Amino acid sequence: MERSKNHKEENSLQNIAREFECQGRHWFRQAVPMSDVNAFKTICPDLDRPGKRLPLRKARAAAGPALEQILGKVQLLLPGAFPTRVTAFAKSSATNWQVPWHQDRVIEVAERHEISDFHNWSRNGDGWHVEPPLNLLAGMLFVIVHLDAADSGNGCLQLAPKSHLEGKIEMCQAPAIAAQRTIETCAAKAGDLLCVKALTLHRSLSAKNSARRRTMRIDFAADPLPAPLSWQTAALPIA
Repeated sequence: MERSKNHKEENSLQNIAREFECQGRHWFRQAVPMSDVNAFKTICPDLDRPGKRLPLRKARAAAGPALEQILGKVQLLLPGAFPTRVTAFAKSSATNWQVPWHQDRVIEVAERHEISDFHNWSRNGDGWHVEPPLNLLAGMLFVIVHLDAADSGNGCLQLAPKSHLEGKIEMCQAPAIAAQRTIETCAAKAGDLLCVKALTLHRSLSAKNSARRRTMRIDFAADPLPAPLSWQTAALPIA
């Protein structure tokens, strides 16, 4: 009986991994209890722009156990994963915005060092942003933690499934490539987690109503950076 149970669990994990590799995303529905959702809300500021970087230590102090549970789920998809960046997003009638189809091809590092295949450096807060080699990005994902219900009415995320398989996509090509896919409108409830491969095309349209939509995005990697580069978080442990 126990062996049969373990076999089913193993098959389930394999199916999750296959779906993620094929589609470029996986949902963990109702994965974060409302007590933890409310803890995350306390560190999500009212924003006058699309997003705001949050220190990992601040997120960990507010909801450490929840972050640990999220990490456990992420490691089903990306073994050895660790968080590299946390960003808060808020959309409302006061801050209504949209982002066109794009890939996320920039990471945050602690210091600037000129290394082959790392391009387009820019300074942001305490860290540096840079575009790394494509193979590093292909091994990354981000998690959207939904703090409010989201749908097309309040401008939820949209994905172009399987677009991560196209490799690097220039902004001018993104709309046409997305149009070749069956677009997924990522409707969610508070507490839902959406894991997305970093190279998956995604966008966010303006909200049509005044319903507030707050999310936290946590970026994850599983590989160290070539010395002397280091992640801005220095692969800080969550617990």
